[in-house]
Amino acid sequence: MSIADKLAFIAMNERKVYKAGFEKGEQSREQAIEEGIQTEKDNFWFEYQKYYLSENCNYRFAGKGWNIYSFNPQYDIIPTIANGMFREFGNNVMPFSLTERLADCNVVLDTSNCTSLDCAFYDTPFTDIPHIDTKKVTNLNQLFRNSIRLKSVSIALDEDGDQTWNSVFDGCTALKDLTITSGSIGKSGFSIKDSTKITLDSLSSILNACNTDATDNPISVTFPINCIDGATDTRALLMEAGGTVEYVEDSNGINGAQLRHQNIKPGSLVLTPQNDAGEQTDAEYIDDGNGNIIHPYIQEDYSVIGRIDYVTGTIEYFDALGTLRPFTKYKYFVETPYSKALLNGYDITFE
Repeated sequence: MSIADKLAFIAMNERKVYKAGFEKGEQSREQAIEEGIQTEKDNFWFEYQKYYLSENCNYRFAGKGWNIYSFNPQYDIIPTIANGMFREFGNNVMPFSLTERLADCNVVLDTSNCTSLDCAFYDTPFTDIPHIDTKKVTNLNQLFRNSIRLKSVSIALDEDGDQTWNSVFDGCTALKDLTITSGSIGKSGFSIKDSTKITLDSLSSILNACNTDATDNPISVTFPINCIDGATDTRALLMEAGGTVEYVEDSNGINGAQLRHQNIKPGSLVLTPQNDAGEQTDAEYIDDGNGNIIHPYIQEDYSVIGRIDYVTGTIEYFDALGTLRPFTKYKYFVETPYSKALLNGYDITFE
């Protein structure tokens, strides 16, 4: 190839060479910009979050300037004091999951060492929040108040139930799922009166957490008048779930039965057996609280005529020869969180 031919070839391909070099440079430029942005972001969050080394998170993410895009923490959030930590986060921010956002950032929120959480999640746009451990917090003051988008939260309480409740869930109108994972409610003031979408499981979780050794007597717990869909009567729902005497007819005359409910209160069973002709008798046998069904008028070894499993609700009735026999009717008391709370003197009000 002559020199003239080579020059012509170079001229023909000069644009291709230039374009390839330009694109390579652009890629390096874009990569440098991205790396620069990330470096600046890291520097910002290091400077902003370095105060976490002192574990003071008071109002750390509070205020209207935040949104889901600007909230990019780079380090775990492990405070010992966090008053107003997320108070009034954002201004007209679309609802979002704080749990998912922290997971996207590969960051953990751990409040297990926190001694103060006043208004920590007051008026936030979060639909759900990671598990909140309040075991070391004395006063749960307005913790989630006015978080109208909050649908789900789990919380660990002080084991002795010695925490003060002050408008913790007031205004949480969207709250459906509330789980108390540990600890107890031992002082009056617990209220979810505004949470008309709360589920039966959540109500049961609250009642299960009621402390039978409460310092207040009687202790006061407030539920909404309606729940689930805003139209279901809360008191009726709890009563239907148990806590009343149930009368069940056994028309098939089966030998033994599985009660319709579980967790039967020991000492509450009354069983009516059939006679040899398959007819209902006037006799009533009871359980002794230890799993034995006894004849109340027969003493010594002959008094035990059956068994009851209080957990599964299984009952068996035997005749004098030890043969399983049918019965016609029985009644019993279902020991539910609601009934236990009432029996332990809790004042459950509906507003």
